[in-house]
Amino acid sequence: MENDRFWWKDPVKKKKHSDLTKAGMERARQAGRLIGVLRAEDREGFAEKFAMVLPLLEQKTIARKQAAKELGISGPTLTRVLDDHIGATHRTPIADGERVALVV
Repeated sequence: MENDRFWWKDPVKKKKHSDLTKAGMERARQAGRLIGVLRAEDREGFAEKFAMVLPLLEQKTIARKQAAKELGISGPTLTRVLDDHIGATHRTPIADGERVALVV
């Protein structure tokens, strides 16, 4: 009876628990629910805050640490968001299906 409380010690019960958990998560996904944490860019109001902070970062008026704090994200997340933003706004030009060197 004691081992009934500790399902994770019994391999059969542990496997059954895992299968039930995975099935429940799959049902939630199919119902349109998001599994996990929202990306910073998908949070409500983030785009507006980012639009206000970005010029300050470009002008070096505030430090990255301050910008991350203003946005409510970590430093590494700010780096990823900035990399994504730069990648989306500064694409390499393509001519006739070939990449063209961008000289600045």
